[in-house]
Amino acid sequence: MLLHLLIFPDYSQRIMYMLKTFFLLISFTVGIVCFGQQKVFTKVTATYRLKQTETYYRLGDRKIGVVTYKYNKNPNIVMINVHDDEITSIEVSKQVLRKTGGTLIKLKNDSSRLVRFKLDGVAYTFDPNRMFSETGIIASLRKYNSYSPEAVVKIKAFAQFVLGKIPKTSATLIALHNNHIGDYSINSYDNKGEFVSDSRATYIDSIRGTDDFFLTTDDIVYNKIRGYGYNVTLQNNFAAVDDGSLSVYYGKRNRSYVNVETEHGKPEVQFNMLMTVINSPKRINLNYNVYNYEIGDSVEEKKFKNLKIYFSNKPVGNLLSAYYAQGYRKVIGQLEIDNNFGVFSNTDVFLFLKNSGAQMEIRIDPTRERKSFDRLKETFQIIVRN
Repeated sequence: MLLHLLIFPDYSQRIMYMLKTFFLLISFTVGIVCFGQQKVFTKVTATYRLKQTETYYRLGDRKIGVVTYKYNKNPNIVMINVHDDEITSIEVSKQVLRKTGGTLIKLKNDSSRLVRFKLDGVAYTFDPNRMFSETGIIASLRKYNSYSPEAVVKIKAFAQFVLGKIPKTSATLIALHNNHIGDYSINSYDNKGEFVSDSRATYIDSIRGTDDFFLTTDDIVYNKIRGYGYNVTLQNNFAAVDDGSLSVYYGKRNRSYVNVETEHGKPEVQFNMLMTVINSPKRINLNYNVYNYEIGDSVEEKKFKNLKIYFSNKPVGNLLSAYYAQGYRKVIGQLEIDNNFGVFSNTDVFLFLKNSGAQMEIRIDPTRERKSFDRLKETFQIIVRN
């Protein structure tokens, strides 16, 4: 107060100073509210703790909600839903996260697939899964006959706001989607499919429904899903058309992403698919290639986890994962081998179960023909020796 009296000896000047300060604070607060109103809700049960945060973003005349659900502080599972009409995927993801913990980010958009807003009295419409590049935004606006450079700028800022809600972890981002029969399926990535050029490899199971499939940027995730017999396509991250989708955004940045796509109204299928993909293994060495393997013998997977793989006493690889697949009655998983080590059709992998512990070795059979080995289509059959 003494400082104020010295600076503003006149009482009226002091009053004006206080009023200006008050209105400055009010305007600053209003600015924050326009771009980041928040509602926070916490729920605690016997099995999980949920912290739900809803943030609003002003897009033209609309306030779009971005809701974040955090279950039990598990940083290794992150899911996102950008189409607010895909109800099955949203409800199932919450069921999974109540069991596993993790984070779900979703748009709150009046239960609509497309986002609609007005800017200076002009109406605009776009697909929120096409807003992660300028090319995608322009194409989406033009598809719905509502393009303008000003709208592109606003949508780009909104996309960055949504991306900022995704935790900065090495976890695979799991995108949640639903489709209708015949609209979009794994056949879209087959040899004669519309998006065949976007795919590096595709596995189609003869039993699974074609509307239920995965799309991923990560060959480890691809091989894991293929090992479980689900329809899956591996995106060609270098050649995929830039449509502004989140998969292309992640692929161009060499980040792990998987889209879990199921038909509307099939919650059990989506639940099982999500449980299959969570906690996928990570490479130990970035310059190693990842392969699938199977063990048909009755072997407990816990006996040989975290093993190194040797060739002539030299370490050339690592065992990454081991799961007992009840439906197949075998152990399946992934291993990695140094990409400088040539793997061919006459390469065998042995698992030796000794009293001193398990050991894995690679051996070359010179009596067999040496052909190429496609790690995205073929699977090692591990030979077990006691």
